[in-house]
Amino acid sequence: MKRITITICLLTSLATAAQDLNNQFDSMINAQYKMEEPGGVVLVARKSAIIYERAFGMANLELGVPMKKNMVFCIASLTKQFTAVAILDLVEKGKLSVKDTVGKFLPAYPEALKKISVEQLLTHTAGVPNAKSISSLLAMGRGWLSAEQVMATFKDLALDFAPGTAWAYSNSGYQLLGYIIEKVTGEPYPEYMEKTIFSVAGMDHSFYGNDMRLVPNRASSYLYTRRGIENAVNGNVQIAFAAGALQSTAADLLKWYQALWSDKFIRKETLMKAWTRSTLTDGSKTDYGYGWFIGKLQGSPVIEHGGNMGGFMSHVMYLPTEDVLVVVLYNFRGKLPELLAADLAAITIGKPLAIKPFSMLPDQLQSYTGVYKNKQGTLYDIRLEEGKLFFQKNNAAKWQLIPYARDKFYFDNTSTIGEMYRDVNGKIIRFVMQTRTGLNLHITEKTD
Repeated sequence: MKRITITICLLTSLATAAQDLNNQFDSMINAQYKMEEPGGVVLVARKSAIIYERAFGMANLELGVPMKKNMVFCIASLTKQFTAVAILDLVEKGKLSVKDTVGKFLPAYPEALKKISVEQLLTHTAGVPNAKSISSLLAMGRGWLSAEQVMATFKDLALDFAPGTAWAYSNSGYQLLGYIIEKVTGEPYPEYMEKTIFSVAGMDHSFYGNDMRLVPNRASSYLYTRRGIENAVNGNVQIAFAAGALQSTAADLLKWYQALWSDKFIRKETLMKAWTRSTLTDGSKTDYGYGWFIGKLQGSPVIEHGGNMGGFMSHVMYLPTEDVLVVVLYNFRGKLPELLAADLAAITIGKPLAIKPFSMLPDQLQSYTGVYKNKQGTLYDIRLEEGKLFFQKNNAAKWQLIPYARDKFYFDNTSTIGEMYRDVNGKIIRFVMQTRTGLNLHITEKTD
């Protein structure tokens, strides 16, 4: 009888804790989003089991259709991790090596591109510039695009830097990976991904993007503008190709990670390599592996990526130590999904961020003003205007710095936070910025 009583108490305690977590998540979403406006779907899983799932807002404003949990969204750059795993699967099958160069598969391509390795494309260290113009593809309107047409937008451009010497996010580099998949397999990238990835993972509501295709439960997308909420113009999603053309649901993205954990595509050792920071030729580390960013949230390792295209935004975070997955999908461009994802993840692991406005007097804010300089010599100005602190780079657009603790700030509607450092006498000497998950570390020194 005593054992039964203890079990009942334990189950009651767990149920109470789960309900408390749900209440916190609901309160957070209700406070930030209006249910009569565009919204999204949120999913939180622990040890592969869903502990929270919610649809909020509207899927279609004109027709008055509320958002549902099974809505399909354009996931944009989340596509990159699918492309990366498809490449690594081919590596394990002996079809290619990450050390192979582009020239092996595309011998007629420009010499600069031919020398780039598959690994450098995977890690965004290849120097492949993003296409400066896709107007020719947009001008084609509705119609199926070939990989060759997409490659033509960038293949003749000069590299941004010598491969391996720097890191720069490149959609074009991942588009090139998609073309390599076609060359190696002899199949079109869209068909190959749907057959070898979606079908294997049981992702029945995931597709290669095609705006002409009828997709049940695909959400409409919107933009917040000065004129109010407007329909987003997504252009032709196929232009994004292997860098961002996939569409999916929150539940299917959980299936994707479940398939990764169960070795359905690649071995765990290979997956761990994809989740490891890449190294530049000078020995320094980047924040990117193969298709994922690698950071930390409240001291816990986090693997993440986001995406945005037209009126869709997405973000997925996985915390391997706690085995927690957070998926956030929006059908609007506005608030960043990574902000909500970070808050949900931090609360789930019991380490809430608590990044909320912290009241400071104008005289206190004034002490942070001045000119700051990074090691490249770029100048940044922090100044006080009408009682608010603003950060501005080289007279470009300025961002409000909002304090959330003494010497700590967050940039309004971005994932960037910053901290002021002082010398032994209390004088401010440095302003260090990074995302809430420790990415894009940027150090500036205060000048005289």
